[in-house]
Amino acid sequence: MKFRIESHLKKKLDDVSFLQLKADAEISVKGFKIPDEGLYVPFLTEELAQNIKIKKENEVLTIGGIMRGMIYTIGIDSEFKYKEAYIEFMQAVESNLEEYVLFQGTKYIEEEKLLEGIIYFKALIAINPENENAFLHYSINLLRYAEECLTEQAKLSRLFKQEAKDFLEQLFQVGYDIPLVNYHLGFLAREDKQYRKAEIHWNKALEGSNEEDFKEHVVYLLRSIEDLVMYETGYEAILAGNPQHGLPMLEELEGKYEEWWNLLFFIGLGHRQLGQYEKAIGYFDRVLELKSDQVDAMVEMAICLSGMGDYQDAVDGFLRALEVGGDNHEVLSNLAIAYMEIGDYINAKSCVERSLQLEPNDEITQLCQKRLIELMNE
Repeated sequence: MKFRIESHLKKKLDDVSFLQLKADAEISVKGFKIPDEGLYVPFLTEELAQNIKIKKENEVLTIGGIMRGMIYTIGIDSEFKYKEAYIEFMQAVESNLEEYVLFQGTKYIEEEKLLEGIIYFKALIAINPENENAFLHYSINLLRYAEECLTEQAKLSRLFKQEAKDFLEQLFQVGYDIPLVNYHLGFLAREDKQYRKAEIHWNKALEGSNEEDFKEHVVYLLRSIEDLVMYETGYEAILAGNPQHGLPMLEELEGKYEEWWNLLFFIGLGHRQLGQYEKAIGYFDRVLELKSDQVDAMVEMAICLSGMGDYQDAVDGFLRALEVGGDNHEVLSNLAIAYMEIGDYINAKSCVERSLQLEPNDEITQLCQKRLIELMNE
């Protein structure tokens, strides 16, 4: 079982102190034998220091303290070298170990000690990688911790959310299909701009719940992404080369979002795919009015100009795109074609060479090179 956040958590081992129990040490745990090589047992350093201050010498080291240290250690490092011995020890102490760890982790959450709770739930997964309750509690509290405690640490917040997503998706895949799993997966999908996926999960959450307040909330969420689902469906159809399917959906949205440049870009791209170059140019113009450095719109406009036979303006458009966006082998190959059309073989050759330096195996540029050689030898 792999954990994305484990490397981040390992610094929490500083909270743990280890004491060595030799093989002949007396320990009042029936059914557990200390290994012949001895065993290093962990204690929470703060708890140990407190016990030293207020307890008698023979009461400082407690079985409960060892248990807490072991759970904490395994929760921080799921591959800790003494993990199996720790599990054996804890099972000898507590016959319902998994229920115990889950209960104690939940107590931490109730006390607003979110990271401690997360460590306990992670430990439970390390103890039993098939404990679905552990997966659920771990995932939900990873999300809560990311939202409440990592607002100023975007990279770490994303890491915790991705960890939550991994475990929620595992629950979903094994059929642990409860509304709460789909509810949170819907939010994560929306955050990743996967609106149709969010819609699927929220519909499943809606179907699986009998709680009216929850269902009302999910219906609200579904309505909030209706246009985004239509947009995603439309632009994916266009990217798949099916503008006849995608354009009507995007054009239906246009009246509501006249300054949404992404939407206008894909409408323009759809018209370009249909050979409706003048109409497409109108949309790319609008994109550039809203976002003057949008390189893809510059390139698409130049492609339209080439399609209309206006090669000199196309050359100017491709050059502008390179000036704004830097060298790009696809733009250079298109520019080379436009140069060839106006008979400027020297500049075409320069573009082909630059493109091949960037992407030596690009088939389009290789074809451009072959055609250029033919033209120059005529």
